[in-house]
Amino acid sequence: MTVYIITIISLSVLLSISCSTASKIPPQRVYKPITGSILLDNSIILKKAIAINIQLLDVTIPTDDAIQLSKQIIKNPKKIPVNFSMRFDEHDIKSYGSYIIRLSVYEGETKIYKSTHDIAVLTKGNPDIIEIPVEQVY
Repeated sequence: MTVYIITIISLSVLLSISCSTASKIPPQRVYKPITGSILLDNSIILKKAIAINIQLLDVTIPTDDAIQLSKQIIKNPKKIPVNFSMRFDEHDIKSYGSYIIRLSVYEGETKIYKSTHDIAVLTKGNPDIIEIPVEQVY
């Protein structure tokens, strides 16, 4: 009988330790993609040192400095349109939030194109598959 009680107490202690340890493990991150194409002029890919900077920004609270949630840089694209797949942490996205994609194209250090407008994504019926039109920066 004593062995039986000790066994039950030991199992209870082990179970409580494993439960408390499991609760301290951080939640697993889930990454989802935003995919799409960038509508560039064919002459852009002929230039050297081209870099396309795509940003996912949180603009839920309107300020001059949006919060960057993800960034992708595509260097020297070889074909038009340029397809992309940008990962972001699903836990960063709130259903009430507002999120946009913003794009810039650089030749070396000089910005030569930008997205014609910020593209709303992910929430409030906005898509996660997009096309990004660009305009020349003067």
